Formats: sequence, structure tokens, C-alpha cells
Amino acid sequence: MPSSSLDPRLAALLGRVWPRLPAGVARAEALGFAWTDVSTPFVRREGERVVAHVGVIELPLVIAGRRVRVGSIHAVCTDPERRRRGLGRALMQETLTACAGRFETLVLTTLLPEFYTAFGFRPVPEHAFTRALAPLAPSPSPGGRVLTEGPDDLRLLRRVLADRAPVSERLGSLESGVAFAIALMLTWGDLSRVRAITRPSTC
Repeated sequence: MPSSSLDPRLAALLGRVWPRLPAGVARAEALGFAWTDVSTPFVRREGERVVAHVGVIELPLVIAGRRVRVGSIHAVCTDPERRRRGLGRALMQETLTACAGRFETLVLTTLLPEFYTAFGFRPVPEHAFTRALAPLAPSPSPGGRVLTEGPDDLRLLRRVLADRAPVSERLGSLESGVAFAIALMLTWGDLSRVRAITRPSTC
């Protein structure tokens, strides 16, 4: 497994809660996308052991055409052996105090919304829109070429992520690409589904 600049004691906690996470973080860092470049950790320790964590990522968004500085709360966890002792609650309060005045708003995604409403968060439902389609004949493979982990392709990927524009001015992300790369490593484990598509030049 590639090495990571993530504190090994924090990596151990994250691994106890989400076993695949440390390897995904290390893999993304090996490609030039370091968790430690974007995530500010708030932790509780017992001796040398990290027993609770709340991470904060600055998430620049475009909302209704305006750039907004948002804090994204992520990777909130407590050591499974030390839950129900108030560690997570105290650490969340410390994190929120540190974020006050730094961001216009804070966001998070969770399967436990009731835990966060006590801190003033309110649930915002997500929506998915689907439409049935008639079966299509097999189509040729998508355009472009699959990116490799070679230095030229990694430079291209970093440049594209740095230069991209939000899909929508109504709600779009200007995130640097680190969160994207980590999510990519956690879901697919490599760049096999990332394609470089060159636009034809116009005269």
C-alpha cells in the first residue's frame, strides 16, 4: 500500500471505522491528491491513540451565481470501543466553534441526521430524477482515451481539475479535485473509468 502523510494514529482510527479509507487516501496521495492538503483535522486522543475525529474541508461553491465559502464537515467518527462517552459531541462543538466566522455555512452528508440537528444543522433532502428509456442498440465505446497513472496523464488530470468550471451557476463546485480523487480511489480504486476527451479545434 502506498504511504500517506496522514498521521498514522488518525489513519488507524479511520481504518477501524471505515476499513477501506486509509488505503484510498494513500492511493490518491500517491497520484498527487493529498487528504492533508485540504482537510483540517480535529481530534481527541487518549494517550497516543486517536479516539475521535471531525474533519473540515473548505468547499468553494457557486450558489445562485455567487461564490460562497462553505465548510464541509466530513469523516466524523469515534473509536468503536469508546462510543457513547460524549467524545464525538464534545469534538463537534469544538469544531463548530473553530468554524464560526470562517465560513458562510457548513454542510455535511450523513445517515444519522438526528445527531447533527442538536448542533443546529437542518436536513435538506436530496432529489434524484429518473426517466425510463427504451432499450438501445449496443453503442461503440465512449469517446476519448482512458487515463493512465503515467506522469503526463496525471499532469493532464490535475490541470483539467484545476481549470474546470462549475456545471451550473445555480449550484456548482469549485473544489480543487482532491475530494474527487479520493472518492475515485474509494469507489473504483484506479483511473480506469476516467477518460480524456479532446475537443476538436474550431476555425
